[in-house]
Amino acid sequence: MSAAVSGGQEPSISTGNPGLTIVLCYPVYLTGSLGLSISWILLSMLMWTMWKNNRRWKDQRIDTAIDFLENEKDVISTELKAMNMPAWIHFADVEKAAWINKILQQAWPFFGMYMEKLLIENIQPSVRSSSPHLKTFTFTKVHMGQKAPTITGVRVYTHELETREVILDLNITYEADVDIDADVKPAIKVGVKGLQLQGMLRVILEPLIGQAPLVGGVTMFFIRRPALQVNWTGMTNLLDGPGLSHLSESAIVDIIASLMVLPNRMCFPLIDQVKVDQMKFPLPRVRLGIIGSHCQNQPKNFLYACFQNAE
Repeated sequence: MSAAVSGGQEPSISTGNPGLTIVLCYPVYLTGSLGLSISWILLSMLMWTMWKNNRRWKDQRIDTAIDFLENEKDVISTELKAMNMPAWIHFADVEKAAWINKILQQAWPFFGMYMEKLLIENIQPSVRSSSPHLKTFTFTKVHMGQKAPTITGVRVYTHELETREVILDLNITYEADVDIDADVKPAIKVGVKGLQLQGMLRVILEPLIGQAPLVGGVTMFFIRRPALQVNWTGMTNLLDGPGLSHLSESAIVDIIASLMVLPNRMCFPLIDQVKVDQMKFPLPRVRLGIIGSHCQNQPKNFLYACFQNAE
């Protein structure tokens, strides 16, 4: 549509498409000639808009179905990732660990008995001796709950390594129903009731030996810092506040990291010949190759060293 203004004349308007103007104005003229209400025009426009939107929705459904048929594998992978499914679904080399989970669930009550003994006989005296204000610190309740950690996937490395070791990567999810209470002082009670932990734990079985128990030692550590959420009770319930919750959980993760997040490791030697220091600080493997001298006047051959990490 263009407008031209010349001298004192009024601007003239010309349409670029007269046919479209006739099509748009004809319903108005027809409605007026028949003596109908303007509501019929509005109703017709509403019905036409609904039909157009319905047609667009059907076209989108058809396009989505065609795209799914052409890219079925990519679409399914994207949906599974969005659903936070176990790792063995996404990666072919990650295996299910249902049998390990059954063992953990069966042995969990006995692990709870061990943890109760450990907290009362070892941790409690250590806390009391750490500060004069904690001389009366006492665990009043230790219950590890009925829910054992769940291993959602296992990846085993054998071909990439030497024949005397096996490495396992375990995807661990732990939604614990633990209930632990303690008295710092008669009027001050603290505790934990429930926590969530998620991370990847690497287990190294090394060295493999030809006698019982077939493995010389077990090394465990988290490859990355695990994710942690804690539900506090008692006076420590204040730590569940918006600002303090992150600080308290970060402090606990820092303690875990100091014990068993790379480069820190938890090591358990199973035979006398394997020492904890050797497991915590493994020496790098060195491969030496000798390159012969092309000149007789050179006093010695050149050495070529190729270093490989222990991992």
